[in-house]
Amino acid sequence: MCDASGTEGITLPPSPQQLEAERKLVEAARSNPVAFGALYERYVDAIYSYVFTRVGDKTLAEDIVSETFHRALENIQGFEWRGVAFSAWLYRIASNAVAARFRREPAMSGEEDLEQVLEPEPGPESLVATLEWKADMLAAVRALPDDQQQVILLRFGQELRNKDIARIMQRSEGAVKALLHRALTALHRRLVTEEVSPTR
Repeated sequence: MCDASGTEGITLPPSPQQLEAERKLVEAARSNPVAFGALYERYVDAIYSYVFTRVGDKTLAEDIVSETFHRALENIQGFEWRGVAFSAWLYRIASNAVAARFRREPAMSGEEDLEQVLEPEPGPESLVATLEWKADMLAAVRALPDDQQQVILLRFGQELRNKDIARIMQRSEGAVKALLHRALTALHRRLVTEEVSPTR
């Protein structure tokens, strides 16, 4: 996945020029709902990837993404520009929408749709091995507590910085770092346990 700079695999903060361009998009969307389309196009794929990985069901993910952007458009007048990417606000809305759905219905396994958000390596043998590994990893992530799932997916799935994750999760940077450490420790323990399990 590419970060805001367009550099794959490296997480860099948006440049002042990029933030200024986005601020102008937000201001345009405040006065003209049609202009919101530019913000939608910029972030819909990333928000979908995040939501799908959380819920594991394509139809449900599409529904939540639609709800996320609908709420964002409805409430954009109340959005306060603070010099960070607009996506932080979108991720928070999406996270709240996912949490609300989880209170009403369980997440699906989603293994049949893994290729929708995780690009496989070429070749049939590597494809099978890659999808099996990703299925195991995704299952292990989904077995974590909700806040640990979220911090793992935002940090490594969406390649966000701890500072941005702190805004999304409404916690301090220090709390995010501690949560990430606990999540990685729990994830490692779970994966190692599954590897040595005699049933595998």
